[in-house]
Amino acid sequence: MSEIEQFGSSGQTNWSGKNRFLAHVRRPGRRRNDIWKESYVGHEEYSKGCESLFCCLTDFKLVGIGSYKKPFEKYSRLKPNRDGHSSYTLGGTVQTNPPILSPVAHSAERSQYKDDDLIESIKSYNRRAAMLGAHVVAMLFPPVTSGLQKNRHTMLDPPNFGAEENYSFSGLQINISPLTETDLSSLGYSGTIHIDRHDDPMSITLLICMSYLEPSTDPGKFYNGETREWCTLYPFSIVLFRGNGPHGGTQAIASGEPLHTEKRINLILYPRKEFLNRTLPIRYPCYTSQQLADYSFFTDGGACFGTDEYHKSWCLMEYM
Repeated sequence: MSEIEQFGSSGQTNWSGKNRFLAHVRRPGRRRNDIWKESYVGHEEYSKGCESLFCCLTDFKLVGIGSYKKPFEKYSRLKPNRDGHSSYTLGGTVQTNPPILSPVAHSAERSQYKDDDLIESIKSYNRRAAMLGAHVVAMLFPPVTSGLQKNRHTMLDPPNFGAEENYSFSGLQINISPLTETDLSSLGYSGTIHIDRHDDPMSITLLICMSYLEPSTDPGKFYNGETREWCTLYPFSIVLFRGNGPHGGTQAIASGEPLHTEKRINLILYPRKEFLNRTLPIRYPCYTSQQLADYSFFTDGGACFGTDEYHKSWCLMEYM
């Protein structure tokens, strides 16, 4: 039977100081298909959300979920982050010149080839990941914390990604590392022990492991420098941590020659302070003749919001 393990100061969920709450789900059975029926028993919504995202990211065919045209990282228009080549942002980002909040360029319609379904794929990933994050918040965040975050969201109306139910996370990053590489250098800055200095200090980052591994493969670990702990990243496990503290991970290691299909995949749901606290402006609509070469959530942000309904609702609130 699956088991949810909780670590902390006597099970406390107080975010102050070094108290923390970490949960992970042990993967039952030896066969890969055992995951789908048994993991996270009692939390069917979380399990279904993981199954759906897993299939999107790995092109794994599962009865009842459907199939997808290609694995996520195979889209030619997808642009990686920073100095790596397999870490991708799908929600909003911060432009530096000018300093504004904007959608990532590869999620905009104007960056798409006519025969490329990348935009629809990003929209789907954002929706699924945001709903999954909202479900984790409902399960694991202290009610006072989630209540304050909801009130902040209502007051400031930040362009959080994926779903109106997402009050806690500004954007989504996907880190993909094939096991044919012996380390995490393909992730660039994210593959080292690092600090996310742009995270809101009063918020929590969520990591969801979506790795596609053989049962005999060591899944790798996550390091939390604040508590000096190593956590095994079992598929479908989740880790809640403070991004302002040092953290990082290790590569998954196959017992022999790794299969080309094996991948270490982690979804990172970030609480970036410029978004959650609306400390930077956004670009509002203007006439075409006056349009600057910047991406706007109004004209280019459809994929970031996950659904057309959420996009239109957010735009309407901004106009009011």
